[in-house]
Amino acid sequence: MQNKIEKTVFYICLAEVLLGGGAFCLVWKFPGGAPLFLLVFLVSVLGTTMLGFRRVRNQVNHVMELVDDTIEQLILHHECSHFPENEDSLLGKFQSQIIKLHQILLSYEERERLRREQMEQSISDLVHQINTPISNLKIYAEFLNQPDLGEEERILFGKNILSQARKLEWLGEGFGKLSRLEQGIIQLHPAMQPVIGPLLSAIDEVTPKTLQNGNEIQLQADQHLEAWMDPKWTEEVFFNLLDNGTKYSSPGTPILIQVEKYEMHVKISVTTQGNLPGKEEIPRLFQRFYRGASSQGREGVGLGLYLVREIVRQQNGYLKTSLHPPGSLTFSVFLRNEPVTDRTGGAKDDTYFTH
Repeated sequence: MQNKIEKTVFYICLAEVLLGGGAFCLVWKFPGGAPLFLLVFLVSVLGTTMLGFRRVRNQVNHVMELVDDTIEQLILHHECSHFPENEDSLLGKFQSQIIKLHQILLSYEERERLRREQMEQSISDLVHQINTPISNLKIYAEFLNQPDLGEEERILFGKNILSQARKLEWLGEGFGKLSRLEQGIIQLHPAMQPVIGPLLSAIDEVTPKTLQNGNEIQLQADQHLEAWMDPKWTEEVFFNLLDNGTKYSSPGTPILIQVEKYEMHVKISVTTQGNLPGKEEIPRLFQRFYRGASSQGREGVGLGLYLVREIVRQQNGYLKTSLHPPGSLTFSVFLRNEPVTDRTGGAKDDTYFTH
């Protein structure tokens, strides 16, 4: 299209040059008719210019109509191509750039759609999870209002109310952290950091529970090992793994923590012994709100390991679960041992299970 306009302008100029040359020749050969020749020349040039201008205007209008249709079709999410994409012209480049812009906007729309769906699913999950403790609180409160209730029953129902209130508190805290991570409200800022700092902080935090359960934490680590991580949120990972291990460990059994350096990763393993999940349950342990059969009657809402997975994934790491050595359950976190330039997060399938 651009070439057509250029050709039209070229032909107009050529016609005017020819008319001018012809008029000059006539004036030179017939000097007496110069005024007439000059008048004819001016009328011819004016007519040619007007005809050429009209033709160029029609071509420009046609181009603008095609541009307008291209934009309109993209607004309607219908890709179209009026100009040759392989043509090295302004119109071809314009079409390519506006299609790229449209694709970028579509990706943003898709991301927002997925985010809305994720938010709706999260709200649905939360509502489903809080219905049970709220119903239990209502039932226990009604029991407490009975005039013939004994002291022992009153104490028992009071403990049950406290237990359900704690469950709501765990739901609120865990779900709040998880939602802020998933929605990008909280951004992780990983850097090369010593692993021992967050690990010792998590051990200090979980120690009261381990002492109460009679577990001893055994740490085998090189304090100089560094990994690509956000210290604050990686401490949350270590705490959740240790807290999970404390809940399901048999009293008096050790909780073993090992930190090892691999070629591309630093491996942090937490090994416990006790109430082990079945092999068929392992792939589901990291699902939101999932609680295994061995967790019945124990505190928790099933968000800890899911939060662990999200944090590790956002630091380009991955998780591995193993029922080895026999009679033990090992959760292993693999964090990169060098700076990461690709900040797209871990692999889609970032949890693994081995027997």
